[in-house]
This record gives sequence, C-alpha cells and structure tokens, in this order.
Amino acid sequence: MLTIRRQSHSTTALRFRLLDLAHTRFPKTLPPMRLPMLYHAVIATYDNQEAVGRGIKESGINREDIFITSKVWVTDMDGEKTMEACQKTIQELNVEYLDLYLIHWPKPNSRHCYQIMQQLCEKKLVKSIGISNFKPHHMEEFIKGEPIVPVINQIECHPYLQQEDTILSKT
Repeated sequence: MLTIRRQSHSTTALRFRLLDLAHTRFPKTLPPMRLPMLYHAVIATYDNQEAVGRGIKESGINREDIFITSKVWVTDMDGEKTMEACQKTIQELNVEYLDLYLIHWPKPNSRHCYQIMQQLCEKKLVKSIGISNFKPHHMEEFIKGEPIVPVINQIECHPYLQQEDTILSKT
C-alpha cells in the first residue's frame, strides 16, 4: 500500500509491479477492489505493457481509478526517442495518457530527457513527471533551473538495499 498525491488530494492505492506478463493471459487479473485507486508500474523493458493494457480493459475499472506509472529506459533517453517511447507505451497500454513518467536512472543526458518529458506534459500525454534512483548529489544538480520540479524520486529500498543517505536527504 502507498499513498499517491493526485492533483489536490491524496489517496491510498494498491501497487502492482507487473513483470513477465508478455505471454500471460489476463483473466480478470485486475479484480474490482474497494480501494479508491489501483497503481500499476509498467516499463517497456519488462515487456508487459500490452498485457497490462488488456488487463485494464478486461477489468472494467474506470481509467481514472488507475494510476499508471512508466519509466524512460536508458536507451530511450535521447530527444525524439523519449517522445517515441512514451507514445509507444501509451499505445501498447491502449490508454490516452500516463499518470506519471519517470527517468529510470541518472545519466549524463538526464536533463535533456527531462526537458522532453516536460513537453509530454504540455501535450497532455503525461500528467506528472519525475525521476528514479537519483542520489542526493544527482538531485541537487538536476533541479537547478528546471521550471517543473520532479514530483517524485522513486528509489529502490528493501532490507538488502536501505539507501538511508537518499531517504534522509532534504533534497
């Protein structure tokens, strides 16, 4: 469970990280639930976007009740590739927009990729943009001069990778 801020309110959500679904039949895998929103993380490299799209369609759940996050993979962090990767994700999911689009890892071209992501927001293909796996020193440099500050820095955290320096950072 996690809390997601959406526009002017926050809500509790059930998070699904859907891996290895490319060849899986989706018989109502997304059952109607009593939670206000379902959250799905899809990434092109997981090869799960079409399967998740079918699951969403077959579930009967309203699109507005599903929070969909995807990430730009490192090989797509270059100008038009970023735009095309997002459009392909939207097409494969069979949706009109993504709720959140993230840069997967900090790379030298992250800033340019992020500027392209801002254009995706302007085109209403993405509602919010953010970053993933950025350390505090990446964040400090990254947000300087950007008109849209990332809404989230999604980080991997579990007992074997606690990342206290990132979690406790004020950046």
